[in-house]
Amino acid sequence: MKSSKIIARSSVELITQFINEIKQRSYDEVDKDFAKYFLLLLIRDAHDGLDLINKSEELSVCKIQNFIEKAVQKYICPLDATACSLKICYFFKRCKLLDFEYVKEQYESNRKELLNRLIGSVLQYPETCNAKQLQEMFMKMQIFIITNYSIGSPKDHVLLKKTEESLNSIIGKRDLKNYILKKKYNRLEYLQRLGAIVCGILIFNDHAFQGDPECVRDIFTDLAMAKKNAKEAIEASIDRAIKLIAKGNECFADLIVLDVHEQKVKSLWPIAKLRDTNKFVMLFESYRRYLIHLQRIFNKTQYLIEVNEKKFDCVVNKINEILKFRSAVESELIFPHFVYLSELWTTLELHLAHIAEIIKIKDHLDELVSENLERNYIENLEATIRDSKNIKYPIEPTFSELMELTNKCEGQLNLMKLKNSLKDFCSLTIALTNGLLMPACLQKKLCENSDMLFGFANIENAKYAERYFAEFLKTLRNAVFTSTDLIVLSGMDDEVLEQYVKLTHKAEPKTKTFETQTEFVIENDLSVPNQINVTWNVWDFHRETIRLANIRQRQTHSTQSNLSYGKRNAQNQAYHTRQHKGF
Repeated sequence: MKSSKIIARSSVELITQFINEIKQRSYDEVDKDFAKYFLLLLIRDAHDGLDLINKSEELSVCKIQNFIEKAVQKYICPLDATACSLKICYFFKRCKLLDFEYVKEQYESNRKELLNRLIGSVLQYPETCNAKQLQEMFMKMQIFIITNYSIGSPKDHVLLKKTEESLNSIIGKRDLKNYILKKKYNRLEYLQRLGAIVCGILIFNDHAFQGDPECVRDIFTDLAMAKKNAKEAIEASIDRAIKLIAKGNECFADLIVLDVHEQKVKSLWPIAKLRDTNKFVMLFESYRRYLIHLQRIFNKTQYLIEVNEKKFDCVVNKINEILKFRSAVESELIFPHFVYLSELWTTLELHLAHIAEIIKIKDHLDELVSENLERNYIENLEATIRDSKNIKYPIEPTFSELMELTNKCEGQLNLMKLKNSLKDFCSLTIALTNGLLMPACLQKKLCENSDMLFGFANIENAKYAERYFAEFLKTLRNAVFTSTDLIVLSGMDDEVLEQYVKLTHKAEPKTKTFETQTEFVIENDLSVPNQINVTWNVWDFHRETIRLANIRQRQTHSTQSNLSYGKRNAQNQAYHTRQHKGF
């Protein structure tokens, strides 16, 4: 009996089946977007994937079920390296909290409801309010100022008293009646500016005269502590990732040697089994790169904090200079400085919130790359090293055999899009072993029309790649774009998903009204003619130049008359002379 075949290989059907299987086995809520992202990238893997692009071959139900089963097991297992890499990459693509402006919007929106209630309670009083209502309004204004600028706790009676004194020095209870009557149509704007001035006065008094530390919030101490904790935590995680990567590299260096002269890979352990360990190495490398990205953002935030702290000190010194030799100061002269001081205070609060979000993101990465996963990786390494000692003679597959295995699955994307994402690893080792990461000792540019750098373990590997450039390039492309882990590591996941949509969906035919029928398509900019050290025949350039010059001479010029328009043969433009009849 023939096995049943399936012709309709819709990715939508696979995703639906995949999500249903996860719901049956997991109690956690399924993120459908991540499940789609996970499955479509896993399909492209040469070892764990499924070929949906090749329409000439039918897929049996058994193959599809086996793929779905593997995908579900990877999705559910918290110790699977590929699933963890995909989770980290997907999280960072969806995470907006690294953007300071987004943190600012979230910070303001979270407090908007509370502040709106406070503002409404302040502005609700009518023009004909009595003394008791004025007293209530005065108290609510103090609570609004403390809450709006997060100066401290609105329940602190000492802070309330200081706020009352600062507010009374500006407007006073007696002036509230005029405030309500005169500011009838712009009370909100006046209240906000009044709050900024009072906040500036409170901050200045506390900063300049060293007030009660338990009264006004000491944001500078909070910032110093947050910066120290974030810096130490990020550096510790980066060191952890580097040590884990180094252990894997040491294992690969002991077990695999590339012999360029004999064109063989001498291995003390099957390369196919080393790929499981290599997936952990790629996971830790992705983990390290995202941590460095976090560190870069943190350093930028730290620099901005230092700049704003210097501005804060300058404003305080300026206010001291204004108040130094004057008993009475005009409000127009000093109030803008208090307003600017409150703005700097708010900016420092936002930077503190940004650092807190950076620490949360770092902690989430640490949860994904858990200690259990690290323990599993180390046990795998130790077992591999221990079992490899039982092999007496090394396995010696040739370069051509390994390239043939890698080229069975073809990557569709252009290798130029990788840029320099894999320059820190030996490209020849990646190509021959289908993705094993070995550190590169040198970087070399192999194509003169591209700035792309290729990493190599030694100069012999670089010379071999340059000598057999076409084969090396094809194998490297197929190795990278048919490995889910390498796709994620190189940051090509969006490109792969976009290209997958183009291949699986039939494009609409172009009509005659299309802007142009001529397309400029570059399939591979690193082709052999673009390779360095290629000699060109100078007479080919001369012949091409003469041909283009002849075409240029046959062009239609605007100086021709209506009589001679369009009258030309295949070689030159014919101009008919005007018939002169004489004088």
